[in-house]
Amino acid sequence: SFLSNPKTVGVLAPFLESLSDLEPSPQIITVLEAYRTHKDLNVVEAVAELLSRAVSVNNLKDARRLLDSKDSTEQRAGLRFFRQAGDESAAQVLVDFLININDTSWDRLAQRRAYACLGEMRSHHGHDHLKKILTAKGLTGKLKSNPEQQILAVRGLVAADDRFSEELLKAVMSEKQYSGKVRLALTRMRGGKG
Repeated sequence: SFLSNPKTVGVLAPFLESLSDLEPSPQIITVLEAYRTHKDLNVVEAVAELLSRAVSVNNLKDARRLLDSKDSTEQRAGLRFFRQAGDESAAQVLVDFLININDTSWDRLAQRRAYACLGEMRSHHGHDHLKKILTAKGLTGKLKSNPEQQILAVRGLVAADDRFSEELLKAVMSEKQYSGKVRLALTRMRGGKG
């Protein structure tokens, strides 16, 4: 009744997000399913996150298989496994997936989640991949990556929030080879703190 009350629409997304440790029961899943197409994107995101907790992931192979799913709930469940695993072999599997992500059905929002997950793993493989996106140059001396790829890498570094990422992010803010679009994205991700 709380979820369906028109007076609670404004607090629905924050309420659902606050249930971060909840593993939904079959009854709760039934209720939440109706909100997968809610008009408020924040509600849809929070519901998908909660529903992903009900997806069973037993090992790295399972998690990798879920990344190929067209369902964002299953994709999130796979990413949660990677985030919790946090080891180098899991990071390498996620990096390999991200290198080929353009061949999948993942939308921009899903890609953001994946890059944030990679950053949160704070692995050598992950850091190397993000650094390569932001520093690898072609024969002309220009960066090989485009601004969209650079923004995804920045997202991963912001999520990592460690010394390695800080050094790279300082370079992004100070060097002219990065477009204003990339620097603006970084400023926004850091909450306007530069």
